[in-house]
Amino acid sequence: MAGEAWECEDTIALINGGERRESNLKPWLKGHQKEKTARDVAEKSRVYRKRSAHLGVKRPRTITRWRKFNGDVVYASRER
Repeated sequence: MAGEAWECEDTIALINGGERRESNLKPWLKGHQKEKTARDVAEKSRVYRKRSAHLGVKRPRTITRWRKFNGDVVYASRER
């Protein structure tokens, strides 16, 4: 509708390999622009996760408990 607020948004987001060019810009209504940004961030996260898995990058493990030599379990935050 006439008079609605809009912004220029990248058709292909910069974080997903888009270029900073006029041909990549498109007018978006303010409410729809937020939804598109959320989809772009989700796509970037999915691509990063797949690329990391392909390269063999693993998240560091956090040790939350240990076993003593006598078999007792010791927790990292406190002993139980």
